[in-house]
Amino acid sequence: MEFPVCVTIRFTFPDNRKSDLTNKAESIMDLLVDAGILPDDNVSICPKLILEFSGVDKSNSGAEITIECIKQ
Repeated sequence: MEFPVCVTIRFTFPDNRKSDLTNKAESIMDLLVDAGILPDDNVSICPKLILEFSGVDKSNSGAEITIECIKQ
């Protein structure tokens, strides 16, 4: 994979409880590093992070992650 990248995370929640997208995104970014998908989650590797709330779906909640290279 080439760097830098843009990471887009789309969250679908199981209910209408208040949720914090930034806390959830931080966990996912750390997991991407731990899994070796990203070498680090600093701004030189990932200068663009997009967080989206995709709605509520009790039977299909979770996160969809897209990683795209940023052309320099």
